[in-house]
Amino acid sequence: AVGKRSEFPSQVVDHTPYEKEKPLNYTAKGLSLYQETYQSMVDRIEKNGYTQTSLTGAYEGMYLRDASIQVLAHVTNGDFDEARAILNYITEYHRMKGLGYIMYIIRTHNAYHKQTDTTFFFLHSWVQFAMNAPKTEENRMYIESSYSKIAEFANYYLDAGNLDNPYEMLYNECLEHSRDGSYFYCYDLLTNVYASQALHELATLVADCDPENAKKWEAAATKIV
Repeated sequence: AVGKRSEFPSQVVDHTPYEKEKPLNYTAKGLSLYQETYQSMVDRIEKNGYTQTSLTGAYEGMYLRDASIQVLAHVTNGDFDEARAILNYITEYHRMKGLGYIMYIIRTHNAYHKQTDTTFFFLHSWVQFAMNAPKTEENRMYIESSYSKIAEFANYYLDAGNLDNPYEMLYNECLEHSRDGSYFYCYDLLTNVYASQALHELATLVADCDPENAKKWEAAATKIV
């Protein structure tokens, strides 16, 4: 339920900083399972960065929410070449298609559903790569060359007025129910948590080189929080 505006904090709410998890003490069996699962993720990345979500056919194509989460796994494990390959494929595919938002699925028959959360999953992963990747020439070139597209993604829903509503939350016109084939038109917390975090991280990252967008993104993140 949404209360009166006066019930919400008037001051900026601190964002929780991203912290890597501490290493877990796996059993031998648990470590083997982890290593095999992670290696399966690495093995499915094709040379151009395309990454199939399922190897069994249970999910057809490259689901971009899943791919974004996979990027976080590679960043956490220090496998930045793998993370960059996936990110680059996604940014360049959307540049080729002329899309300002992140698609739902890339496959033979693409799914262009505008799932707002998918865009901000991707933006969060891109920022984590940009913040943590070694400062190699390859990483620098990717970050700089992809930034114009990243800014376009970050502004797509803001410029469309999706945050201009009494709830001061981003509207999601296509929130998916897992494996049910149902889609909801709603204001959901998943989308807004990822959006506020990703916009805050982006604003912090580019505060010096793109102050106009940084101010806009921080204001949107604060409004959502």
